[in-house]
Amino acid sequence: MLVIKDPNQSIPSDINESKNITFFALGDAGKGNFAQWRVAKAMEEVAEKNKKLDFIAVLGDNFYTSGDLGLKSKVWNAYFENVYSGRFLDAIPFYAVLGNHDKLNKIKDELAYSEHNGGSNRWRMPAKFYARDMGSIGGRPLLRVVFLDTQPNVESLKIQADFIQKSFAENTKQPVWRIVIGHHPVRNYGKHADETALMQQYILPALKEAKIDTYISGHDHNQQAIVNQN
Repeated sequence: MLVIKDPNQSIPSDINESKNITFFALGDAGKGNFAQWRVAKAMEEVAEKNKKLDFIAVLGDNFYTSGDLGLKSKVWNAYFENVYSGRFLDAIPFYAVLGNHDKLNKIKDELAYSEHNGGSNRWRMPAKFYARDMGSIGGRPLLRVVFLDTQPNVESLKIQADFIQKSFAENTKQPVWRIVIGHHPVRNYGKHADETALMQQYILPALKEAKIDTYISGHDHNQQAIVNQN
């Protein structure tokens, strides 16, 4: 539910106390081209219209470039800082996961940019996988999001499947909504359909066991409507 707020109010409102959460999910965007700028402008326009935006989930393949991503790199300005700008986008955190194009030195650089509060201090990637509670209602977290590193590595996926279950275990303060975010889908009928086996073997059972409401991913650059009873 979107709530119209005083336009002079701080943006965003206190995400830890908010009674409603509004966010965008943005994947496979990092080309620094005109299309990326157009999407960013549309995001800002929607946020301005609704007077509400709390965070953006970045679904991986964050930078399609071999350029240096160090703390002082101009790539951050060209592909992130200057692209996502405006009254709302300037003031919110971007919680990011890694994709298959975020590899080699990019991984450590993206983690370091978060650790050292690089640039505008909007980039959030405290670890390769992590969890975050947002909002509060009736003494419970309104939303708990688990962010995954879904690279096809058996040992890592096993560890993260366990992390999902522990994040939503009954001995934790149970959230109202449960979302998991990763780069690779668990089901896919696009050109990367043959890459889902490990996700279905390790991550899908964990999502079911934890009663996840929504899994959000990128990777294939299309929209699919998949009907599956399992």
